[in-house]
Amino acid sequence: MNCSPVGHANHPGCPIDTTLIQSHHWVFDAVYIPAMTEFLTAETAVGAAELSGIDLLLYQGLDAFQHFIRPDHDNADVYAIAESLRQYY
Repeated sequence: MNCSPVGHANHPGCPIDTTLIQSHHWVFDAVYIPAMTEFLTAETAVGAAELSGIDLLLYQGLDAFQHFIRPDHDNADVYAIAESLRQYY
């Protein structure tokens, strides 16, 4: 898990020893600029599961939209486009 600014476009690098990542691990990187950090690139190379800063940004926004704008509605239509938004980044 990386919740530091390291890996961000303004703070390049990777704060975690990526040689320890294995395919059965879950990897989370809160950095979203760039969308694919060194940490996530290392995760992809071994086939581990990931949650990226883009996921954090996207799903926080969708949850806030649901909570504040459409609290009494079925928001399936909003979440239906989430994967296409995620793939965009």
